[in-house]
Amino acid sequence: MSDRIFPVMTTNGLEFLFDSAKRNSYPATGSLLIDLISKKTGAFTDIVIDNGAITFNGATSKIVFASPRLENVFDNGGTMSVWLKVVSDGQASFARILGTTQPGNIGYEFYTHGESGSTVDFCMIYNFDDTDGAWRLDNAVVLNEWTNVVTTYNSDSDANDALFYKNGVLLPTIVALRAVGTRQSNVGLNQNVGNRNDGGRTFDGDIAIMSVYNRELTASEILQNFEAHRRRFGI
Repeated sequence: MSDRIFPVMTTNGLEFLFDSAKRNSYPATGSLLIDLISKKTGAFTDIVIDNGAITFNGATSKIVFASPRLENVFDNGGTMSVWLKVVSDGQASFARILGTTQPGNIGYEFYTHGESGSTVDFCMIYNFDDTDGAWRLDNAVVLNEWTNVVTTYNSDSDANDALFYKNGVLLPTIVALRAVGTRQSNVGLNQNVGNRNDGGRTFDGDIAIMSVYNRELTASEILQNFEAHRRRFGI
């Protein structure tokens, strides 16, 4: 594996990145995961990191990035990308992948839901001051297979919808709830990976790479990033 942090992936607008296979993201000891962009640190609980992947146990695992935080990153458009291998739809069937804490349901969440046979849905919810917006990718993530899911979204208007890409390909978005109003600010809230801050929504499976951009990546950039890592995951 290359020692370069960015193996030909696009870096314009990149605000947050961890890769559990990189020693400068996880130095093989301790209980901190390091963001490679601004050196944010995430404290983890009940996590196993091995063979370039972070394993969440579906019950108690979590990583909390408390400071500095990613705040309102989808204002003017943003992108979240994750390489993950899902075992089940997780604790309470709403397992968190990335999101903020939820005092009064403020912020956003990416999560798995709706396990059916060998697949789960990949979902996003964003809290608005009138009606929350919720979108999902139906039955797209196959259990126990490495998959790259990318979401682009612009929170500036309640008319905007999230777009989902699986392994570099744009797929149809299901609008579960139409947002109404103005997006809620998540300033000052923790950034959580693999769970809610207070627990109870633990991801069940592995996460290897996660990146967040402060702009909406183009379809060609999303495909470029997928191609940069696909061989590592046997795709």
